[in-house]
Amino acid sequence: MNLPRRAFLAALAAVVGAPAAAQQPIAAAEARALVEGLIRDLSSVEQLTRPGPERDRALDSALGRYVALDRVGRFLLGASRQQATPAELAEYDRLVPGFILADVRGEIAKLVAQSIAIEEVQARSDREALVRSRFRRRAGGSVRVDWRVQRLADGSLRIVDVFVNGVSRFVIRRDEFQAVVRSGGMPALLALLRKGPGA
Repeated sequence: MNLPRRAFLAALAAVVGAPAAAQQPIAAAEARALVEGLIRDLSSVEQLTRPGPERDRALDSALGRYVALDRVGRFLLGASRQQATPAELAEYDRLVPGFILADVRGEIAKLVAQSIAIEEVQARSDREALVRSRFRRRAGGSVRVDWRVQRLADGSLRIVDVFVNGVSRFVIRRDEFQAVVRSGGMPALLALLRKGPGA
């Protein structure tokens, strides 16, 4: 290999490797601050806004700042993406963020008005951490909610999964989506997304 070619390959390797090298590992304080910010924003909406469409929009706006909607949407569709037409994929990508927000809003937003304590942050890799919290109900008892936090390619931190008492909300939905596609194809899944969670 001549020197110019070797120098070119070295430069190319440096450019390709630069983004990964530039990303800092997730610090426990970073992951904790992200979840605390989400809880603070959701609590503020719950306490200051009356139930109804206005509050739902405010909750969705807050959740959208913290949850990696695109990544979660791809995870939910999984291998079924390969059998979808371009038009079906375009409609799926348009509908699924609202479905995700409504699903998380219905399960999580009602909990954050309760007393909450973040108990620990577990590092799972340089790019991922699990923030473990517990909601204590005023009527007694508690609910464990764990937040899976990842650093995305652009360097930002986002929540990519939520576990309620050890059960992943998004794994449940992915299994549901796959069952719907198996039985009725993408048209059936798109109909489900139009109706929304709980329909």
